[in-house]
Amino acid sequence: MNKIYKNILNKKFLFFIILAILVFYRSPYILLEGRFLAEEGEYWYRNIFLNGQLKTLILIIDMSGYINMWMNIAAFFSGMVPMEYAPLVTVYFSFVLLMYIFFYIINSKSDLFPTNNSKYIGCMIVLFSPVMTAEIWLNSLNAMSYLGILTFLILFENNQLSSFKRFNFFVLLVSGLSAFYASALAPIYFIKYFHTKRKTDLLNFFILVLTSTIQISITFYSMIANEIATNRFYIGYEKIVNYLYNIILKSLFGREFLQKIMTLIDLDLLIFFSFIFFIVAISFFFKILITKKDYVLRLIFAAFVIESFLVLFASAYEDFVGGRYQVVSGVIFSFMFLRLFYLQKEKFKKFLCGFIVLFFLIVGFLEFKQAALYPNLLSCIDCPKWENEVSKWKINNKYRLKVWPYPNQTMILY
Repeated sequence: MNKIYKNILNKKFLFFIILAILVFYRSPYILLEGRFLAEEGEYWYRNIFLNGQLKTLILIIDMSGYINMWMNIAAFFSGMVPMEYAPLVTVYFSFVLLMYIFFYIINSKSDLFPTNNSKYIGCMIVLFSPVMTAEIWLNSLNAMSYLGILTFLILFENNQLSSFKRFNFFVLLVSGLSAFYASALAPIYFIKYFHTKRKTDLLNFFILVLTSTIQISITFYSMIANEIATNRFYIGYEKIVNYLYNIILKSLFGREFLQKIMTLIDLDLLIFFSFIFFIVAISFFFKILITKKDYVLRLIFAAFVIESFLVLFASAYEDFVGGRYQVVSGVIFSFMFLRLFYLQKEKFKKFLCGFIVLFFLIVGFLEFKQAALYPNLLSCIDCPKWENEVSKWKINNKYRLKVWPYPNQTMILY
């Protein structure tokens, strides 16, 4: 009995419960009622009715040019419950994944988190980072961003006897088959293996090479068949400017703060200062990389460069890398400052890095719910109940069921 009480009072357990409460606080309606986002219903759930559940596991949406295995699996299981509860399945697939990330951070042996306090901060970065947009919140369609973050975190596992080791193989396989965010980190996993010479790191690398090969093959086929977004694979001035705003500045200052600055400063001047800030920041990081010779920081920086190039080159729009595209790169960028905080010995530099981390966490907390850019993606605003939509559909199978975002998005099952 005393052991049970000790587990209940364990700081890590209590912190995990607090995180779960915060997730519920942000969007209780979604976790109680469920939801289908546009493509979740229009493509994946509809595919169950048209082609059956098994074919949903290998579904590839033409315009994307890659397989999204996590969404396929979530859709497969959503077809195993009554239609009234199907949206809850995809929501809880994403919820469990997010909570697993927190569980992994808290309980893993990681070079990225040298202390328990650093683990708590790491969880808060994932939850409150200003780039963690409501667009990816608790929907399996965009869980690829969560999986990209998780793949980044697994990179720093330092315990050969870790209880996560074998399960990490499965996580990396599914992550790599759920978009390019995870597969793109294969070169960084090779660098780690080259450094450690551990069999586990080599197996992790081979898994990501396999998934990369599959995803690249699908992309090439989609390009040859003209079944891919036409604006992908383009880098221009506007896209670079958008990158600086959404990934560099927003990850540190948040959207609301930047919007207020933009009302005071001319946009062209802000772009100029953003570019200068980026050059100074990169120069600072390079100096630290050379002088500190910190293996972990180098891995973080290399992962950031690869993920940044990925979204710059492969986002579906010719002038936009915000929204869901900003998440993985922005979160990794935030982790660089956490690492710098633990590396610094000089009081002023340590204080500066700590202040930056504290500032963007506070900004992210403020934007977490009350100042969220898309509140309609977090709560039920003028939305119909899914059960009522299902009732209408059962009367008329040609009825277009309303899905998120409301009120204009609908789907038809036959």
